Amino acid sequence: MDLIAPHSSAGRWVLVPAAGSRYGRRSFRRTQARRIRVLQFLLGAVAITLLAALYGGEGIWEIQLLTDLALIGYVVFLLEAKRRRQDRVVKVPARAVRTTRHREAIF
Repeated sequence: MDLIAPHSSAGRWVLVPAAGSRYGRRSFRRTQARRIRVLQFLLGAVAITLLAALYGGEGIWEIQLLTDLALIGYVVFLLEAKRRRQDRVVKVPARAVRTTRHREAIF
């Protein structure tokens, strides 16, 4: 524990990567890539079920309606997640950078 945090009798230490750190950015990019893949899948499913409903029978229209609702729900989720992310940036101020003395104690 001596390598992680300086000796102090006051409080507990919680180590979290900085908001702009490469770990945070990498996690954000992975999440964005996954969301894009899900959106592409839903768009493809809507297109395929629409074609199947146009050339198929009447029973396919319900499946097409369900895929449309899933796409609409996912887009609403993405917009809400974007709004929450923007609100968090505005509401939570950036933490002050530690002084050099603390950095030397950590390393």
